Amino acid sequence: GNPVGEPQRYFYDLTGTTAHRDAQIRHALTRLLHHTRRCGAAAIAIEDLDFTGGTSREKHGRNKRFRRLLSRFPTAKLKARLVSMAAEQDIAVVAVDPAYTSRWGAQHWQKPLTTPRRRMSRHDAASIAVGRRALGHP
Repeated sequence: GNPVGEPQRYFYDLTGTTAHRDAQIRHALTRLLHHTRRCGAAAIAIEDLDFTGGTSREKHGRNKRFRRLLSRFPTAKLKARLVSMAAEQDIAVVAVDPAYTSRWGAQHWQKPLTTPRRRMSRHDAASIAVGRRALGHP
């Protein structure tokens, strides 16, 4: 339930063709699964995000750039591919409720894990909250 090691990030570029985007997603997921295997973890925790409802779009009103980002981001495809690729390697994928993970992580994990050599972002702290929630911790 507690973090071990440095935070890992896997970047990918979603611009360009659909084939390029799919290849980028595949590559990032492959790197994630290899890292999971190397660490000896049995599962990957993800937030069960849903951008299909009107509420997430309406919250940002006329922000055209944000709405375009949401519509282009392949959330369902990313989830389906992760589950499929993880199943091939016997790694479980646990989807958790995303409610308040950013706030909880910032409140309880950001400050204690920040050191002079490592700055813990709010997103890093939220990922710890997601992982702990997947393990059944509050």
